[in-house]
Amino acid sequence: RKSTEEESQSESMKKKPRGKSNKFTYLVCEECPFRSLNVCTWMTHLRRKHFTTPYLAGLALLCQCGHESVSKMHSRTCILSEVSVIKKRDGPIRRLYDKR
Repeated sequence: RKSTEEESQSESMKKKPRGKSNKFTYLVCEECPFRSLNVCTWMTHLRRKHFTTPYLAGLALLCQCGHESVSKMHSRTCILSEVSVIKKRDGPIRRLYDKR
């Protein structure tokens, strides 16, 4: 039999269907005041306005399920799909036109 702690953890880990969350997490840009609720829009903003990608900028998307990603594919498949932007490394943001 599961302990009460294990039961509460398993209940908190249950996946919610898309759109059932009452709170929204904005994906914020580290360079400017831009923010978006959509992963594709946020990534397009990084590429077009700042000439960078999440990987080059040292950013990652952290899903509510605990998965970290620098691409948008996880947000398309995860039923939780509540992501936030996290900083993976400090230092200047690299650009697409920078030399390695």
